[in-house]
Amino acid sequence: MNQKDEVYKMGEEITKCEWQCDGMCKDKANGILPRGLYLEKRSGNNPIIILGLNPGSADDKEKAYFKEFGEEYYHKEKYFFERYLNYPFYKRSREFADAIGYDGDILWTELVKCESINKREIPLIAMRNCINRFLIREIALMPDAPIIALGNEAFQFCSLAIPKRFIIGVPHPTGSFGAQLPRLTKQILSNRDYFLKIISENRDAYGNPKAIKLSPKSVEK
Repeated sequence: MNQKDEVYKMGEEITKCEWQCDGMCKDKANGILPRGLYLEKRSGNNPIIILGLNPGSADDKEKAYFKEFGEEYYHKEKYFFERYLNYPFYKRSREFADAIGYDGDILWTELVKCESINKREIPLIAMRNCINRFLIREIALMPDAPIIALGNEAFQFCSLAIPKRFIIGVPHPTGSFGAQLPRLTKQILSNRDYFLKIISENRDAYGNPKAIKLSPKSVEK
């Protein structure tokens, strides 16, 4: 089974998940599905995993689509590529990946696949469930690829739980400080040698992959 087929198979499993975790919103009858895990094929040679926290609230258009077409991953993937691929969240994240030299395939995913009822908080049990059921296996679909972690919570998790991958933490692309990521990308493009040197020094003195955090104002290691 090739990588795309493996992603599709796991995407089906995620979409049809029947667990109803506390604090999370899933209502398949009304078009609110688990979302996440898409493989964007690109022509470059350096693949990357881009990891967010969890999906935002589905709007009426999205809910209507899935009420009509159901929960098959085929429709979820189709909807993502037709509607969301160039939304600011994805466009800004992709531009950052390109700026630091990761021009290959992108595996887009989330720590948690369902939207949360309380938009400010995801219950720990939901995170544990989703990470253990899906995320660890998802990451294995792209062996050795670094991970761009979007936002503080994603970065903190990856830094502690995935020690065998190089982790690059950046500001959330559309959060309350969403303009930071485009500014960081612009800063990188104006001084690429400096930032590419930071990216290339991705192992510590003992040969372990690093976790670094980049922002427009500073580089924290």
